[in-house]
Amino acid sequence: MEVQHDTLRRGLKNVRDNFLKFGFLNIDWCNATQSKDFSDADVNYRVMREYVDKWPRVLCFHFTDLFNDGIKMLCDLQNDYGKFEKLQLHEKKAVQRLYDFFTDLGSHEENLKKVLGKSPVTETDISVALAEHLLGKLSSDCTYVIDHKLAKGKGTCKCGCEKLPHFGNTGIGHEAVWHGHIDVVFSSHLDQPPSDIAIKTIGKCEPEVPAKEEDEEETCCSPPEKKRKREGNLEETKESTGGKSIADVKHSPLDGARKQTIAQTIVFSLLQKQNHPDLKNLLVPNILISPEEMQIIMYDAKNDVLLCSNVIKLFICNEFCLGAVIILWMVLHYGMFLNGLLIDKLPMLDEYKSHFKELTQAKWNIYSNLLKGCVSNFPVIEYEGLDFNVDFFFCAKNVLDNEEQV
Repeated sequence: MEVQHDTLRRGLKNVRDNFLKFGFLNIDWCNATQSKDFSDADVNYRVMREYVDKWPRVLCFHFTDLFNDGIKMLCDLQNDYGKFEKLQLHEKKAVQRLYDFFTDLGSHEENLKKVLGKSPVTETDISVALAEHLLGKLSSDCTYVIDHKLAKGKGTCKCGCEKLPHFGNTGIGHEAVWHGHIDVVFSSHLDQPPSDIAIKTIGKCEPEVPAKEEDEEETCCSPPEKKRKREGNLEETKESTGGKSIADVKHSPLDGARKQTIAQTIVFSLLQKQNHPDLKNLLVPNILISPEEMQIIMYDAKNDVLLCSNVIKLFICNEFCLGAVIILWMVLHYGMFLNGLLIDKLPMLDEYKSHFKELTQAKWNIYSNLLKGCVSNFPVIEYEGLDFNVDFFFCAKNVLDNEEQV
C-alpha cells in the first residue's frame, strides 16, 4: 500500500500544479445543419480571449476547479487512508480501481507497448488496446462497446492477453444533421448520475510543427515529474508532462481529428440531455486519445458552453505520466467527480457561449428532441437541404399562383 500512496502523492502533485486547463471555444461557423457524418464535420472555431492591460489572455478553467470533488477526496486519502472506509460504495470501488492500476503499472505499460509499438498498427488494434489496458482498467463496473465497423476480421487483443473485445452499434445523431459512429463508448453501471462517455482514438501522431502565439505566457506546461521507484532509486528527469498551450490547440498533431471530436462531443452531450432530462450537471466530456497523448473536450448542453483542454502526453520516458492517469480516471468517473460548469465564476454567461445553438436554429428541434443512439447505420438523405415542411409548401404555392395568373 505504501508504494501506491507514493505513486498517488506524486501523480496528485502533478495534477494540482494545474498543467491541464480548459479554454472556451467559440464556433464561428459549422456544417451542423447539413446531413454530415462526423468524419465530414467542419467547424471553424477560435479560443476565447480577454484583454488585461491590453494583453490577450486565454479564458480558461483549471482541471482542479472543474474536478474539485475528486481532487479533495484523493487529498484526504493521501493524508489519511483510514477515510477510505467512510466513502460510499461507488467511491470505494472507483478508488480501489485506481490503486489496483498503480499496483500493476508495469504490466499495463508492457501490454500497451506490445500493441502500440508495432508498425504498422491498425485503428482497431489501438482502440482495443487502449480500451482493455488503460481506459477499461481505470473504469469501475463499466462496459465498453467498440464500433462494429472496426470488427471485420479482428479477433482478440494483439498483446497476447486473449481478451475478446466487444463490438456493437455506437452510432449517434440523426441522419438529417451530424451523425456517425463513436470509436469506443463506455457505459457506467456504478456512477450516479450516469456517466456514459465517448472515446475518439487516432493513430500515431506526426512530429508537431512548432507554432508561436501572441500570448505565449499562457503555455500550460507542468513541472518535471520524477521517475517511479525502481530497485530503490528515485531518479530525476528533465522531461515535463508535455502539456501544450490551450492557444496551441490548432497546431497539435491531434488537429485532424479535433473537429470530428468536437462534433461528437456536442451531439453526445445533447443526446445525454435528451435521455436524462433531470440531470443537474450537463457538462459531458469526450476523450480524444492517441498512443502518445490525449485531449479532453467538454460540452454543456444546457448552457451551450464548449471547453477544450490543452494536449498532454500519456507517457514520459516510456512510463505512464502519473498525472495523466489520474486525470483519465476522474474523467471516466465524471458523474462522480465533475462539479459541472462553475456558473458563479461566469457572471456574464452569454459571453462564454459557443453559439452552436444559434448556428443550428433551423435544425434545433432535431438536436434537442430527435437524436438517436445505438444506431447501426444511418439512412442516406438524398435531397440534402430540402425541408419538406417549408420548401414543399413554398413550391406548391408558387405553382398555384402561376396557374391563377394564366
